[in-house]
Amino acid sequence: MRLAPVALPVAGPEVGGWARDADLAPLPDALAVAVRQFLSRAGQLAPEARTRTAAELWAAVAPRVSPPPPAGASPEELLAGVMGERRRRDEVRLDRADALRRRLLPTDGAQPGTGSGSRRAPSTVKAGAHTAR
Repeated sequence: MRLAPVALPVAGPEVGGWARDADLAPLPDALAVAVRQFLSRAGQLAPEARTRTAAELWAAVAPRVSPPPPAGASPEELLAGVMGERRRRDEVRLDRADALRRRLLPTDGAQPGTGSGSRRAPSTVKAGAHTAR
């Protein structure tokens, strides 16, 4: 079971496309949290504080993203693009892990390898007996 993600602003198509193709290095946890908090509360900030905070956060995120973003995009939109793409990639990774788990683990509560059709034939070699190879 997964927690529902907090709704964050969505980047426009140009920034979204750039973020999808970009190399995104991991962000330190504190920076990722700061960006998420900023994006979720940006509408409550005074315009000057919002612009300044977005620029400061983008300055910390930018070195972890390659190639450079499209010219003219605002720091706030770039942050939204990066965080949206990180979320998308995390969801893909989690979906793959869930699919693998469903494939490998039985849903009836039995242990892997003990369900019907997966039993081994009993060994015909007695304990302590040696077989020639």
